[in-house]
Amino acid sequence: MSLDNKIKKEIKKIKNILVVDDDQIVLDYIDLILNGNGYSCHPVANGEVALRYAKEHPVDLAIIDIHMPGMDGLELIREFRTIAPSLPVVAISGGALFGDTMFLTAAERFGAVGCLVKPVNETDLISVVHRVEAGPRGS
Repeated sequence: MSLDNKIKKEIKKIKNILVVDDDQIVLDYIDLILNGNGYSCHPVANGEVALRYAKEHPVDLAIIDIHMPGMDGLELIREFRTIAPSLPVVAISGGALFGDTMFLTAAERFGAVGCLVKPVNETDLISVVHRVEAGPRGS
């Protein structure tokens, strides 16, 4: 097998992305970007719905807002670590715009593989999805 084929084989193709945010405008925007780049996006408005969805459908990546009413993003990440420990999670938050990055840092401690600050731009979003597809370095 050539090195190029080996590298292609090691890259995990992300197909189904679950996006969790209580802001419908953010959900629509991320849905537009992901679908426009060939991904299947499944937007949901809260953590409880996200858990139900993930138990019933294949999910390759979850993008989770940290600040949500009810079950917040940190709690949702902890729940995913229990029911789907290998599911990659990317945390997003608008709070970091005001110098409050402790929630994104906490998300990484709970197992998020990446963090994005709102407003999320297309380049950063697709970049983090590609990083997840490439997998952890050195593996």
